[in-house]
Amino acid sequence: MIDAQGINKFFGANHVLRDCDLTVEGGEVVTLLGASGCGKTTLLRCIAGFETPDAGTLTLAGQDVTRLPPNQRDVGFVFQNYALFPHMSVEENVAYGLKARKAPADQIKREVADALDLVSLTDFARRFPNSLSGGQQQRVALARSLILQPKVLLMDEAFNALDAKLRGAMQVELRKIVKRVGITAVCVTHDQSEALTISDRIAVMAEGRIEQFAAPAQIYDNPTSAFVADFIGAANILTRDAAARFSHAAKTLNGNAALVIRPENVMLGGTPDDGVAGKVVFARLTGPAMEYEVALADGTVLRALVDRDGHVPLAVGADTQVAIRNPDACVALPGAA
Repeated sequence: MIDAQGINKFFGANHVLRDCDLTVEGGEVVTLLGASGCGKTTLLRCIAGFETPDAGTLTLAGQDVTRLPPNQRDVGFVFQNYALFPHMSVEENVAYGLKARKAPADQIKREVADALDLVSLTDFARRFPNSLSGGQQQRVALARSLILQPKVLLMDEAFNALDAKLRGAMQVELRKIVKRVGITAVCVTHDQSEALTISDRIAVMAEGRIEQFAAPAQIYDNPTSAFVADFIGAANILTRDAAARFSHAAKTLNGNAALVIRPENVMLGGTPDDGVAGKVVFARLTGPAMEYEVALADGTVLRALVDRDGHVPLAVGADTQVAIRNPDACVALPGAA
């Protein structure tokens, strides 16, 4: 559905996108994930037509749209602030695009009703945006885009305005709605949890490049760089010398320079025979688990995530033994950590 090849973009002397390749299949939800300034929003705006690449090609459903304006690309766009018309009711906002296309009144009435039902806002049809919650406004913006049946739905940091609990609920709801409709979607976010929740595949970006593009589980379990390992989930990234203290895990290095160990793969307790001595320097409750930071004698600090079931909490300052639960789950990386 989307094929971007060799996309480069400059703003003055600033090289914002560097040889970006991105292929998105029909019906797929893809997230562009990265820190502020990595180029993710610029790449989304190139797909939308709000920016034109300085090099590279972009096709949508087989059509070269590299230099077509947004209104000729058949894409829907949900903005960060939702961009609803405050003087229009919910149903008028949703109907706006169809009215602009001069669709028949009976078609507009029918499709607006269907769109509001899809996002569970039928009872809010006569309300105005300023009387809605952030989550409800987001669903209005989503319905307004989907009613036009675009080939591609684009969303730029669409959950930023929501509080943490509502943000999590809306991420799940968005994925359900998009999958029910079967539309292709590309979303931009800096939130790794959001990317893991809504995506079929994630493109992790840094300094204008796509560092890794794969399914969430693939990126989490097999990151291809220290940057990706650290950006998706928490990660302990040990140099060869530090990893050597964990003899079983170090065998996975195979000459590489760094080892990625996820916090849930770190065990605390045991005896000196099966672990490395350390001291707890930080502890916090995350809900179902305890998170610890444990300092080893050489200064290495490891994060550990321990299930609370049957676990006796350790206080800051407590001595403990650190071991690797599953050496095969560690990931070796080339280059320096």
